[in-house]
Amino acid sequence: LRNLYLELIKPVVYDKTEANADSRWAAQATLWITLEAGLRLLHPMMPFVTEELWQRLPGRGSLGANEPETIMIAPFPVCVEKYKNAACESSMDVTTKAIDACRSLRSSYHIANKVATRFYIKAQAGAVADAIKAQTDDIKTLGNASAVDINLDPKDVPESVGIVVKDETLTVMMDLTGLVDFAAEIKKLDKTLSKTLPVMQTLEKKISAPGYAEKVKPEFKAQNAEKLEGLKKKVADLEEAIANYQRLAALEKN
Repeated sequence: LRNLYLELIKPVVYDKTEANADSRWAAQATLWITLEAGLRLLHPMMPFVTEELWQRLPGRGSLGANEPETIMIAPFPVCVEKYKNAACESSMDVTTKAIDACRSLRSSYHIANKVATRFYIKAQAGAVADAIKAQTDDIKTLGNASAVDINLDPKDVPESVGIVVKDETLTVMMDLTGLVDFAAEIKKLDKTLSKTLPVMQTLEKKISAPGYAEKVKPEFKAQNAEKLEGLKKKVADLEEAIANYQRLAALEKN
């Protein structure tokens, strides 16, 4: 049972209005069926825990004459081929990519959970765009979005956006207008960079020193080379992030 499903049904389950009654029942029934089958799957490996949980499922003892008295004699779950839906699975894969991109952007720019953000999604026409449109509400729920716009004219998308390119079919952008203190972020990154550069330069001098190749054991040379590679990547990432914040700060001023 994916945690994604549990997160998605929260708004449905918590909405106890009459208009939402059917949707709420469907979500709860799906969850019950999934949990019950999952317990039967786990029972051979975890007999005591699964028996206890299975006995505590809502509705136990009122499911008819064929209801087993114990999970031990309940039939083991089997795959029902007709329940498979490749189109739904593909749609959910696309939706998950979009949600991951939204969350990644919010994390990258340190957006507080209480602040909903606006996203612009560029999706390839056809199945990808159709999936995004069909599950926009799910993306809003899990991406903590105030709005999700799909395939807008580029001139209608703000210049001050954070961008994640998931693949050739899907790009997600987040409006940063008024959300990020670029000067503060640049200051923090500069501080980290000022601490990282001397460490990298010291290690570079050590590796390039006369006699290093002959005197240092191979395992230590390998460790130092790996460490230097990591430091170079960190410096490059920091410099790229600083340049990006500077660009966004200039755009916001304009």
